Amino acid sequence: MAKPAEAADRERKKIQRRASKKQYVTDPRSLIAAGYVMIVTPLPADLFPADEIAALYRLRWQIELAFKRLKSILRIDQLRAFDPELART
Repeated sequence: MAKPAEAADRERKKIQRRASKKQYVTDPRSLIAAGYVMIVTPLPADLFPADEIAALYRLRWQIELAFKRLKSILRIDQLRAFDPELART
């Protein structure tokens, strides 16, 4: 799916800045690809239109961000128990 023009331009500038900073030549295909959102899925296109897949992906991304926030705020990614038997419980 094509990105909005502003988002595509921001991405192209980001690619060019990175190339300039690391002193390499940008592949023109990267600048073309920066104008699109690419989501690969095995779902059949006739049953799942691209706009629905994109909406589901955006929703999934919000869920991922929520879990990341919870992990950092509640520290649920760190076990308090170091004994293997307690950690297993």
